[in-house]
Amino acid sequence: MKLTKGLMSKIEKIFSRLDPDKEFEIETGELKVGDEVVTVFFPRDDVRVSVKYLLKYLDDLEFLEFNVSKVSSPRFTQMPVYCSGKPLELLISEIDFVTKINGAFTIRLVEHPLLIGIAATKLGIWDKFALPCSAYIAVEVQYDSDKVRLSPEEELKTIRSYLFELSNLCGASVDFNVIHESGAFDEYEEPVTKHVTWTSLTSFSEGMDLFRKAINSEDQEIAFLYFYKIIEYYSPIAAKATSYEVLLKKIEALKSRDVTSTDLSAIFMIADKYRNALSDRYLSPTLLSHAVDIVELFSLLPNDVQKGITKTVHFNKADLNYHTSPEIIQGIFNQVGAILYSTRNSIVHAKSNYRSDGLECTPDDLPTINVFLKAACYSVIRWNSRLPAHLKFDE
Repeated sequence: MKLTKGLMSKIEKIFSRLDPDKEFEIETGELKVGDEVVTVFFPRDDVRVSVKYLLKYLDDLEFLEFNVSKVSSPRFTQMPVYCSGKPLELLISEIDFVTKINGAFTIRLVEHPLLIGIAATKLGIWDKFALPCSAYIAVEVQYDSDKVRLSPEEELKTIRSYLFELSNLCGASVDFNVIHESGAFDEYEEPVTKHVTWTSLTSFSEGMDLFRKAINSEDQEIAFLYFYKIIEYYSPIAAKATSYEVLLKKIEALKSRDVTSTDLSAIFMIADKYRNALSDRYLSPTLLSHAVDIVELFSLLPNDVQKGITKTVHFNKADLNYHTSPEIIQGIFNQVGAILYSTRNSIVHAKSNYRSDGLECTPDDLPTINVFLKAACYSVIRWNSRLPAHLKFDE
């Protein structure tokens, strides 16, 4: 898109109203008919953007509401973010992750976020090491119109869901930043961009934040405990789902005859089984057997763990497939659950009187078991989002 006289006039009028007294040093460079690129000047920060990019925001620039963590207008929200583990500049060139909800909004990462640049300038939060616009990358929600704007609460949940999916895609935690923070990073080789476009997001639940904290943790023990906390968080749902199904079958059977004392005893047994499923030892196998494709993820376990499970459950790894008997599959889940439970106890109680049962992972295997848990917990969170409303956690 090229500048016309009409567009030049519109841009000049809006920028003059945006900073009428030149107090904030927000202005554009000289505009010429036919230009395809415009320079926007902030204090000590010159940002070159395409005409098309500038026009996208132009009508909203005079209606900004902002603080150090969020800038919003009738059709946009921008929130600064950072990435632990790799520079965001590298991440955004590796993964072009866009979520488009037709008729509502689009979410993406943006470089040189103009709205944040204006907010940082007007807030006076900038210096030569933290330039007001070009120092930031932001997660941006662009609404198709102001009439479909989400409430602040729902918008935040949606953004957090986006960051969850992005963190999983890039293998590093992407989290919220604030305007006064910026970072300087080393140079990296030119990456090849991977384009990812989705048309929906996993519905938000608190486990997503735990997931990002796990990825963000450089300490392998802390990462493991965050992943295990996800299992603790969602496991009551799996126990409840199983108990509901068995109980409903029992109730259906009683509709055609009189209730006996044996029937009542059976109901008590179902309740007892539900309580047992909630005990710490059975948390992992109860949940993982509902939510995880162990045939797909088994190879992610540490080699010594794989060997131990095949020996205990009596099967060959090469023979594990979707025709494997349910008894063997459940045996694998039981062993994985026992290993995770013992590893968790060895970490939590290491400085007290913990006694090894020989099942816990070694410190050398923790990074690998965390790779397995990352994939498993991602499956768990997605599984929760697919559940009917009366079962799932959906805050």
